[in-house]
Order: sequence, then C-alpha cells, then structure tokens
Amino acid sequence: MKISIKSDDTNLFIPLPTSLACSGFVAKIAAKHTDGELSAEQLSRIFKELKKYRRRHGPLDFIEVDTADGTKIRISL
Repeated sequence: MKISIKSDDTNLFIPLPTSLACSGFVAKIAAKHTDGELSAEQLSRIFKELKKYRRRHGPLDFIEVDTADGTKIRISL
C-alpha cells in the first residue's frame, strides 16, 4: 500500500507492506470499529481478495484527489 501527498511545500510518501496493511491482526482491530457490521472473518476475506486482485491486475487506486491549488493525494494498493 502506498500513501502519497504532494503539494507546493510538502512531498510525503509512506510505503506500507501489503502483508501488514491487509493482515488478520488489522482485520480484528478494524472489526472492533465497524460497530458489528463486518466481522473479522469477513474483513480477512476482503483483504485476501484485494491481495489476489493486486497480484493479477497490478496497483489499485483507492483514493485519488487533485485539488485546485495543486495538492495531490493518492492511496493505492
């Protein structure tokens, strides 16, 4: 997973290993914050499918924002 923020005065790039960002541990923590809508098992399945997609099709952009002042924000897998 890659998080990048680019503007006139800031150039921030944070690489996160996909195995860390989409792990079972993260699924358990995220399940606690979904108010019971998604279980840890369901989130683990979603993470596994995202990993499969990444292997087959390459990078996937979750968020891509370009503002009028030139700031660019990208979060991709």
